Parts: sequence; C-alpha cells; structure tokens
Amino acid sequence: MKKASGHKTKYRHEERLALNGCTLPIHIEPLEEGGYLARSPVLPGFLVEGETVEQVLERAPGVASALLEVMREKGIAPSPLFCAI
Repeated sequence: MKKASGHKTKYRHEERLALNGCTLPIHIEPLEEGGYLARSPVLPGFLVEGETVEQVLERAPGVASALLEVMREKGIAPSPLFCAI
C-alpha cells in the first residue's frame, strides 16, 4: 500500500491509501493520553494506533490487509465505497 494523498485539518489528519487497486480513506486523530488513532469511514473495524502519525501510516496497510482477509474468509464484502473513492 502506498500513500496517495493527505492533508491536515485542525483536529485530525486525513489520508487516502492505495490498497489492492482501491483507495482507503483514513482519519487520524490525536489521543488525549498521547499518540494517534486511525479509523476508516468505509472499512468497519479498521483501527490503528501509534505514537506518531508516521507510525500509524506504517501500520495501516498491514491492518487493512488483515481485516480484508478476515472479511473474505467470513464471506463479508467490503463496503462498495471502499473501491468507489
């Protein structure tokens, strides 16, 4: 997976990551206790925590791939929005 684009807002960092020919939007927010948490509005269950934004971005591809693999094994199709963005 590679970073496709990104921009910062006042409260969170948003990225779009290329994965399996699709684009996964992720939102990275700072945690009160320190570090950052990433979520995706189109991939339920996608959560990645790290001490820095860069660490979250390093971990995100593996987490997304593992989550998609489990979904495939269970016969759960990802949201059509996953490949539509």
